[in-house]
Parts: sequence; C-alpha cells; structure tokens
Amino acid sequence: MRETNFALDILHMFEARNDILGPEIMALGEYSWILLLQMFVHQANGTQISHQQMMQCGDNPRIARRIINQLVKRDMLKQGIPVLGSKEVSYRLTRQARSKVQMILATNLVTLS
Repeated sequence: MRETNFALDILHMFEARNDILGPEIMALGEYSWILLLQMFVHQANGTQISHQQMMQCGDNPRIARRIINQLVKRDMLKQGIPVLGSKEVSYRLTRQARSKVQMILATNLVTLS
C-alpha cells in the first residue's frame, strides 16, 4: 500500500510539472525537464553549464540540440556571455524558467510532506 501511495505522489508531481511548464515545453519530452533541472542546480551553485555539457546530457546530440534551440525560442534558456578568449557557449535559465522550476519543486515538496 505504501508503494501505491508513493506512485500516486509521483503521478501528482508529474501532473503539476506538466501543468506549470505547459504543453509546449512538455511536448519536447522528458529530456527538457532534466535539462531545466540541471540548469537550475548549476545556477544555484553559481556555475554555468556549457553547450557541450548540455549535449552530453541526452542520448542523442541531434535531439539535444533541437530541444536546446526550442527552449531558447520559448524563452526558457538564454545564452550566457562567453568567458574572454573562449569560444564555448554557455546557457542560463531565464527568470521565467527559474520561477517555473521553483514552483514545481515547491509543489513537489508539499506533495511529499
């Protein structure tokens, strides 16, 4: 029975996440959520994640590139300023994306409490 209740909690968390992010973002697949979470953690720790690191997070670099481009287009990610002398591109969550991730995490904390 505990497992069933836990499974229901997880389903409620997914529903809350999908409602907050909306169908356009969730249509990109689960990888978009994982990417947003990784970005959130990096920013919370004061670090940036490079384009190359983001490409390694997914199973298929072509799909990862498409999702990154769509997240930029939908104002969820923005390109960071490269370090002087570096050609490596980095990304940051937009305010809107950070706010949505925080809402999802807060909702899930209440669900699990």
